[in-house]
Amino acid sequence: MLIMISVSGLVSAQIDRMQDEIINSANTKSMLIAKGRTLLLDKFLAKDMNKVAEIEDYLTNKLSSDDYIALYPSEQWFIKYWTKDYIKLMVCVRQYDSIYPKMKQKVQPPSDNLYMMLREKTFSQKQLLISNIEASSLPEPDKDFLVMHLNACLINRAVKDLLQDTLKGGSTI
Repeated sequence: MLIMISVSGLVSAQIDRMQDEIINSANTKSMLIAKGRTLLLDKFLAKDMNKVAEIEDYLTNKLSSDDYIALYPSEQWFIKYWTKDYIKLMVCVRQYDSIYPKMKQKVQPPSDNLYMMLREKTFSQKQLLISNIEASSLPEPDKDFLVMHLNACLINRAVKDLLQDTLKGGSTI
């Protein structure tokens, strides 16, 4: 009987220590990524593009690693369109083929609305973003590439809207 009480007390103490460890592990890489993505979305919706650029840089350069994805490539692309970081955007796009195969083995970011909100805002403000690209000091071929890439990033949304309009009887394909 005394042995059972001792074993029961030991198990209870181990559970309490594990509970404490879990509670105190709020600053794990996964949690920092989740909080960073939330803060990025909040600043994006508040139109604070300077802070968005800072957070994106931190997530990409400090938290993304061989084991973790902090931002998906398409999220980075949308952010770079909004922050007008066109040179880094072109580098990211060109590196995509070498990065994508490795992504499947990494810890994915948490499920959230970041991509959806970036895509929706980008879709609704596409002409503004294109005007920003055209007003930039980039060479014309780079501007053309970025406009084409932006349209390609948004094509699925445009097709989905067209199909939805067709189903509602608003237009024909």
